[in-house]
Amino acid sequence: MSDRDRQSSIPRSLLRRGLNEVPLSLVITDPRQDDNPIVYVNRAFTELTGYEASAIIGRNCRFLQGEDTEPSMVQELRESIDAERQVTVDLTNYRADGEAFCNRLMITPLKDENGTVTHFLGVQTLWEKQSAERATLQRIDDALRQMQHDVGNHLSTIVAITRLEAYQGAESDQKADLIADRMEAISLVYEMRSAAIGQLEEIPLSAYLTQLIASRVREEPSEDVELRIDTGDVCYDPTTVGRIGLAVGEMLRVASEGKRTIGAWVDGSTVRIEISDSGEISDWPEDKSLSGRIAADLARRIGGEVSQNASQEGRVLSLNLPVTLA
Repeated sequence: MSDRDRQSSIPRSLLRRGLNEVPLSLVITDPRQDDNPIVYVNRAFTELTGYEASAIIGRNCRFLQGEDTEPSMVQELRESIDAERQVTVDLTNYRADGEAFCNRLMITPLKDENGTVTHFLGVQTLWEKQSAERATLQRIDDALRQMQHDVGNHLSTIVAITRLEAYQGAESDQKADLIADRMEAISLVYEMRSAAIGQLEEIPLSAYLTQLIASRVREEPSEDVELRIDTGDVCYDPTTVGRIGLAVGEMLRVASEGKRTIGAWVDGSTVRIEISDSGEISDWPEDKSLSGRIAADLARRIGGEVSQNASQEGRVLSLNLPVTLA
């Protein structure tokens, strides 16, 4: 398989495995193809519009337009896409049953490692112009903008990680499982975030880690895993929480099966996340393994570091990061 084939196949696998669970209406288009067709919609999009995915893929988003769609908004949208810039518009669109709805559509370009726009990500929400006070609408708008930004960041991170695994020759079944685990970590961010939409609240770390780790070890005997998670009122923005979740996922991947203690607490100005097991000490994350590289890079992006140290029972895998990010 060529590098080009590998790169083009990764987003398809990624999207099939994870984005359906994100509680936002998402659409992705491919401007490299004629007429910038839709290449992916998630479940929330089909529920919002009433169209099945099979009736959407391959079409331009304009098929949702109708008699009362605002020409000025369509023109602004077209010009922004041509200029490859982010844009937010309010459009009258139409569901499959012909019912009109006001759609707040936020479009952002997704770029590859060379800075080339390869896709456009759209985040949609119902927008009742007369149903709430302007200040409330502005808070919701700001929250949606931030969520759109976070989706792009998380999607780019996971695609980059998956490409690394493709180059390493990971088996397709193994790669699919890893993608599913990573998307679960990201989906949990949006499940928690959607409850606070309009309030711009950050994600409480203790609640996130407890739910994330519980989902990852749910099929293991309860006596094999001890959770000691209490980071108080420490909260982070969704992008940071997503990166923490992905880094912890790599640590869980390295940890030995069997009895483990997973803890998280605040130590002065530092949040410490540790996984203790009976495994033998190794050179991870400095061993140049893919897992070590991924965990170290994710930690670096949030101002932290990962490490491994010996203990009486075996070893401790650690992720340390500042309570307050710079």
